[in-house]
Amino acid sequence: MIYKQAKEERKEPSESIRDALDAVKPKPMSVLSKERFFKQNVSEIKCEPLLFNSKLFKHLPIRKEDVENKLSVFVDRSGNAVTMELLGLTAHGRSFFLNVKFSDRFGNVYNYIDIKGAGMHEKEWHETIRVYGYDEDIGGLLNYDDAKIDWDMSNLFLRNRIRTSAPIAMGRVEEIIFAGGKRPSMKDLRMQGWIPPYVEEEYQRIKYVPVIYIRGFSEIMRLQDAEKEDYERFANAHGMTLVEYRDWWIEEVAKNLARMHNLGKAHNALNVHNLTLDGCIVDHDAVKSFSKSQDAWMFSNEISNSAGILGGFTRRLGYSSDYEVPNEKLFLEKYFENRTNITERQLSTVYAQFRY
Repeated sequence: MIYKQAKEERKEPSESIRDALDAVKPKPMSVLSKERFFKQNVSEIKCEPLLFNSKLFKHLPIRKEDVENKLSVFVDRSGNAVTMELLGLTAHGRSFFLNVKFSDRFGNVYNYIDIKGAGMHEKEWHETIRVYGYDEDIGGLLNYDDAKIDWDMSNLFLRNRIRTSAPIAMGRVEEIIFAGGKRPSMKDLRMQGWIPPYVEEEYQRIKYVPVIYIRGFSEIMRLQDAEKEDYERFANAHGMTLVEYRDWWIEEVAKNLARMHNLGKAHNALNVHNLTLDGCIVDHDAVKSFSKSQDAWMFSNEISNSAGILGGFTRRLGYSSDYEVPNEKLFLEKYFENRTNITERQLSTVYAQFRY
């Protein structure tokens, strides 16, 4: 494993998030690549607790009440009631991060707490909020339906040795903060037409319930965030050469994808935004189950995306296209090593997508 289990685990949860920050010294990419991150002021908002994933963690450095009292936050551009500075990345407009080290009951170690649905950061200034699918008046929010799909799939994947983000907690947003400092309630926003009762997704109406979604990440930086220097820093920090890191990352992604397919699930949105620098596949709100009529097509789509991602990954590391075929071969070897129930229809798609 690239991450070593902490030598000592705290027997009791910390009294506060700040205690947790003082108690651990992780070195995720927010430390290794400081210039890629910025700090964002946030303030606590009213949020009704919905879910807390106590079964996943033996020792978590936050308590259930911390979610409601300290981690239910929203971007505060006014500066009137700032309670915390969180880390942000420009490509992650509604997600903000804390560096906190903890582990789950399966032995996976996490370096971040991610708070999603907390508004848009200051690098995307606007007075109002925007919600996808409702003109351009409202955003930076996250709907419960999408978050719950990710919650369920992440729990399923972690139980089946697929490395991904860890769902910690979820709460229903009761108010937001406008740039001027006003704090309208969700009830008032709905009555005024700012927040729609439903959104249209895949030809169906989904009830719109904004939530704060709190997750654990081993590495928050995705492929689309990183430059060659970031890969080099990551490799050096974990005792690998760049070549060793390249092979290790390809094998990690192949293993995680194969195990996902063993469950009859396709990620359905595999791209450079959903793959982290440590080989995790994340953001599962688009996951679909294979069906008898679609399994070959969905599998082909995942394999095709993998081939394109491998090519881009190789070039980002500074290698020429001559390395693409060997990398594809390594990917497939590791994929089939971990695949248990592939069908003939699925297998036939491999020869159409890869070149050896």
